[in-house]
Amino acid sequence: MSITFINHGPWLTNPDIGKITIGFSTAVPCAAAVELREAHSLRWKRIDQQEGGQIVRAETRHIFHVDSLVPGAEYEYAVIAYDPDGSSLQRFEGTFTAFGRERGKYSFLVMADFQFPIDRRRELLCKDHELANAKSCDFIVCLGDMLNIIDDFEKDQLGGVIDLLKASGFLEKPIIFVRGNHELRGKASWEWNRWFASPEGNPYSAFRQGNTAFLALDSWSDRPSAKGTPFAFNLDESFLADEAAFLDRAVQNEAFQTADFKIVMAHGASHSHIDQFLFINPNMHRLTDKYFKGTKPPVPIHLWICGHIHHYIRTVPGKPECASISHPPQPVTTPEDYSFPVITTDGPNVMAEIVPPSGIQTSVFHVTVTDEGLEIKAIAEERGVIDHFVITKSHQIIEKMPIEHYLWESDKKRTE
Repeated sequence: MSITFINHGPWLTNPDIGKITIGFSTAVPCAAAVELREAHSLRWKRIDQQEGGQIVRAETRHIFHVDSLVPGAEYEYAVIAYDPDGSSLQRFEGTFTAFGRERGKYSFLVMADFQFPIDRRRELLCKDHELANAKSCDFIVCLGDMLNIIDDFEKDQLGGVIDLLKASGFLEKPIIFVRGNHELRGKASWEWNRWFASPEGNPYSAFRQGNTAFLALDSWSDRPSAKGTPFAFNLDESFLADEAAFLDRAVQNEAFQTADFKIVMAHGASHSHIDQFLFINPNMHRLTDKYFKGTKPPVPIHLWICGHIHHYIRTVPGKPECASISHPPQPVTTPEDYSFPVITTDGPNVMAEIVPPSGIQTSVFHVTVTDEGLEIKAIAEERGVIDHFVITKSHQIIEKMPIEHYLWESDKKRTE
């Protein structure tokens, strides 16, 4: 009787020029390896899971950071789990295309805030995969709060997120995992980084695909660490200082500097969001304002994509204004001092006195990248496409369908 080793995955993450991470888990501790080859090649390259020059023989977590890939090349890969004595083996094969600077027109999908009961989450993921044409995308972004809490990592994160992503077809593409405030909650939340971190060991990263540079930032918890709270084990100050040092390096990197388009992705935002506990918003200011704030910022970006507040919003740069499908909540910081739009996914209804219900329960973004611009569609299960616009290389925003605009009370008026 054969043993079923591989019980979650495999998944592809951390894609970048010539790089990717392959991960999976096994039901029992065992040895593991990855084999890769360029499509139609006869020779496989094998990478064993090892520590200190020895094969790891009893582990359930299997993470392989792969580099030296040919940019833009198609690859076949296999994940292998086996008994060290050779008595039993399981193999799963798949394909991917390595990221490259020569990549032309392509698309990607962004989703966040799926803190639904698991059956509803499964239903929505299947519907969104079809509605947003995920099969056509180069990669997928899970922008945080894909669950409510992580008390049992295998049950909550692997079973409740990874397995559902696989069942709905999303794991056929590389996925960028960005942590939200809910991934920081629970007895086993510390495990998230062990499974989904960058090769450098961080829950934030920078990568490039074609003519576009991406910053995947961690907007951290929605409340400060305090004894006796669910956030007691968070090391706020040291974590945010390390991320700030990463951002300092990332914006100076040649791959970021030379990109035609620059996109920031994070669970929270520097402006346009209500902040009940006044924590994410100030942290994002301290992290990013020195680069991105201002009508002529030191580092101009084209777009900030986020989730968190469960209400679809697209800000109008330079004005206390946004496009939305219903009246949005008043944010802590309005967009007058920012030259880029923030777009925010919708999500499950929360306390109506904080975030008024929008009439939809979730939305995803389908982004198409071309030489000329970024074309974005916001798509909801209940209403289909709710917003459609283009951002040109020169940062002009062109609306492709009618949508209501709302004014907020200006920050400047409130501080006079």
